Amino acid sequence: MLAGVSCKKILSNTPTDFVTQVNYFNSESEVNIALAGVYDPLQRNEMYGKALHMDLTMCDEGFYRLSSLNTGPLVYNYDATDITILQYWTALYDGINRANIFLENVDRATMDATNKNVAKGEVLFLRAYYYFLLVRDFGAVPLKLSSTKSVGEVNIARTPIKDVYAQILQDMTTAEGMVRTWTSWGYPGHVTKTAIEAILARVCLTMASKPLQDVSKYQDALNWAKKVVDSKEHSLNPDYKQIFINIAQDKYDVQYKESMWEVEFFGNRVGTSFDETGGVGRYLGPTCTDIPTGYCYGNIHVTSKIINMYANNDVNDVRRDWNIAPYKYTGSVKTLFAATNVYDRTGAKFYREYETLLPRDQFSTPQNWPVIRYAEVLLIYAEAENELNGPTAIAHQYLNMVRARAKTFQYTGAKLITDKSIFRQAVMDERARELAFEGARKYDLIRTGTLVAEMKAMSAIVRLAPSTAYPQAVRPGDLASDRNLLLPIPSRELSLNSAMTQNPGW
Repeated sequence: MLAGVSCKKILSNTPTDFVTQVNYFNSESEVNIALAGVYDPLQRNEMYGKALHMDLTMCDEGFYRLSSLNTGPLVYNYDATDITILQYWTALYDGINRANIFLENVDRATMDATNKNVAKGEVLFLRAYYYFLLVRDFGAVPLKLSSTKSVGEVNIARTPIKDVYAQILQDMTTAEGMVRTWTSWGYPGHVTKTAIEAILARVCLTMASKPLQDVSKYQDALNWAKKVVDSKEHSLNPDYKQIFINIAQDKYDVQYKESMWEVEFFGNRVGTSFDETGGVGRYLGPTCTDIPTGYCYGNIHVTSKIINMYANNDVNDVRRDWNIAPYKYTGSVKTLFAATNVYDRTGAKFYREYETLLPRDQFSTPQNWPVIRYAEVLLIYAEAENELNGPTAIAHQYLNMVRARAKTFQYTGAKLITDKSIFRQAVMDERARELAFEGARKYDLIRTGTLVAEMKAMSAIVRLAPSTAYPQAVRPGDLASDRNLLLPIPSRELSLNSAMTQNPGW
């Protein structure tokens, strides 16, 4: 009798231990929580917490991994079962699914119409950005514009690259007219109008290059970069180092606004269970085993190739000894490297010793990741202008602005560049110097079709180095091949999705 009376209650399929879509998205506070959930994958170790500033990007011809690392993306020795690649793929599609859920439900919320529109714009952009990362790293991928409703929704074919990019452009362009400005927010944690324009310039530059090679997109890249410049909302911080000192100290550059969009990290894991810390500064920085000073593995050592990209350009370039640590810490004691200790120097840029949030944690940091800076917008403008019109005065102007901040010589007078191909290489070299250790170089080499050749050249240079050089420095160049232009589709995806195919060479 008791069973008969209670069975209706026991078998009720209405969940009571979590919130579902049907009874959520009612208020502005719920919308803001859901919005934070769409941003959340960016902070994971699978993305900017680690993988996108370390495992998946620090594998170009200027840098190599410390220690006897034999496998993984950093040394081009991996396959479709690699866990880092699977987790990256999963995080991206999780972000896309969260965005789709948000867009399908947000209109039910009772809230200020302007705020709702802004939130929708941010999410529309984030979905497109997740797809940009997917198509850039994996090529053709399944394009899902609605949320997953059933576990049976698994057999989805790959959408051609050009169609994925078309959706990215559509969504980002729509979002650009919906979101607020950097100044309105007062900080770069939210995507803003000019940040979207800057990313659109990057997307269009990528589309104009390999593998798509839609050269009509050079004009679009220039147009979007020009919008950012014409907004006059951003400028170069006159002190290159200060950009990253601000990041270490949790300061927003409200004066210059050079850092246009940042992935936010927070805290030091002390006195709270809330953990939004990341790994920025844990791997890239001066080697340090002292926790109070700022523990850093110093995983990425450099080769003479990247050192010479600065020295052969101008020994006075202030970026070299910031981006490439001139010292290490033995305990808490700073030890300068001798000029001959090239291979002992580490990729730096994110220095934990400047962190003001104390005590410092050994394994995580509060430092944000700068997704895009105004300096890159100027270099995109210069590159696109050169491709369209040759090395014009305006192309030189924007290239020289970045170089002037670095305290290096200007391309003027006798140094004016008149050849289009020489100017193209000058911009590529400037990007390598300016954006070192910001996850850009590998993708520049891929889009210019030079990744494998440059990796092989790097290995050849390392073999000529003194015997003190780390022998594993040659491994990435020795193992890199054309198949590394794209990541493999994860084996797990292939086993679940019968409509999926693998990338060439995998």
